[in-house]
Amino acid sequence: MRNASAAKKEGNGIKKRKSKQERRFFLLGLLFVSPWLIGFLCFQLYPILSALYYSVGSERQNGERRSHAEGA
Repeated sequence: MRNASAAKKEGNGIKKRKSKQERRFFLLGLLFVSPWLIGFLCFQLYPILSALYYSVGSERQNGERRSHAEGA
């Protein structure tokens, strides 16, 4: 018969609960990385996504809706 520690190592669906120290290190890691994540989202990801949106979106000119793909 197998013991519980061998089952945990094999990864057959039994999850080990994290200790207080492991949770604390995880939260400290998130706190350490959060300024980079916020900067990336604001200054990299948002401009890229907005440029894609505006490149395939439509615009209104003189009350008439026109696509960018139609030309000038």
